Amino acid sequence: MAIDDIQASVLSITNQTPTANSVEDAQRFVVSSIPKELLTYAQTVSSTFTGGAGIAVTANESIADVQRNGYSCRQISLSESKWAGDSSSLKYATSKHPVYWMDSGVIKILPEPAGVEDGYYYFIDYSKIDDSSDLRNAVINYTASKEFTKLASDNLASWNSLVIPSPPSSPSFGSDLTIDVSAPIAPSIDVVTLDNTAWVAPTYVPPVMQSPDWSDVENWITTEEDSEMLNSRVAAIQSQIAEYTAKLNESQSNFNKESAIYSTKVNESVQNAQLDSAKDAQDLQKYQSELSEYQNKISIEVQNYVNSFNKNSQEYQSELALYGSELQKYQGEIAEETQEQAIKAQNVQRYEREADRYYSWCKAEIQAYIQNNSKMIQQTMAAQVAAQQQG
Repeated sequence: MAIDDIQASVLSITNQTPTANSVEDAQRFVVSSIPKELLTYAQTVSSTFTGGAGIAVTANESIADVQRNGYSCRQISLSESKWAGDSSSLKYATSKHPVYWMDSGVIKILPEPAGVEDGYYYFIDYSKIDDSSDLRNAVINYTASKEFTKLASDNLASWNSLVIPSPPSSPSFGSDLTIDVSAPIAPSIDVVTLDNTAWVAPTYVPPVMQSPDWSDVENWITTEEDSEMLNSRVAAIQSQIAEYTAKLNESQSNFNKESAIYSTKVNESVQNAQLDSAKDAQDLQKYQSELSEYQNKISIEVQNYVNSFNKNSQEYQSELALYGSELQKYQGEIAEETQEQAIKAQNVQRYEREADRYYSWCKAEIQAYIQNNSKMIQQTMAAQVAAQQQG
């Protein structure tokens, strides 16, 4: 039987084309909801049979009547079938008052059909509730309801597994700066006119690097989900690096200043001294050379450390920038996923409302069909009675 119009109508309602099986489910539902006597136009007769083996019934068939040689059979239970075959019992079945029962999906009749007195049954053929049936709208509404239910199920929240970016590991800037160069020892000159009491050799005092603390970064990402606090922690660590770099430069500046002052004092003392031997002059000249070499070595070690520190710092800044970019991308994915799930939740609610609405319309169509056809049957029966009384 044709169901093309039914499928086309459901498509226009739900934007989904129902399968033939979906329409069949709706047809069977409608048939099961209406008294069989109101669906006589959809009746179909089975093949005939004889003997006591009976005839198997197709699953889900709605049996309207079982007959033996034109006589309707009364249905009995399996336990009563024994009495129906006992000629001494008041429940004994006869050819004009036959009975039937169901035995594991098989219809059996007593007296057993034999010869020309065969057995058969009528059933409601659900496929006749098709495009041309008065109940097509009930089938359409039920199928649409089920399609909306499927759409609601398909839109249930299903979160994707997003990968949280890992923060860069704590950077290694090496150990704190240590100076391996010893200051030269000032010569001992026995000249009372040479005043070296103010000679204080300069020393380089490096700052102490405080290792950045990443211990709570993972907590702000995975537990608290607080991007503002996370960004604050990253900014604080960057500030520590900048502060240490500034202190390195400050220490270098102080050392250079002290060196310049020390050199000036040494030169002043030498100029003011009255040296009485060539050896004293040679010792002072040697000391000045050693002092200059000492200052140069200090500058080289500090510069090498600063260069290494800056290189590691730049690499770490690049890692931080990459991490920030990945974190921003992750937050964008979270926002996009959240929005998508919110839309799905709205769709689920809408589809559920539509499913309920079309199901109620299906029930209303069925109820209207039952009422209208019941009235027609009652009117027909009343007319038949009236005609008999007049006759």
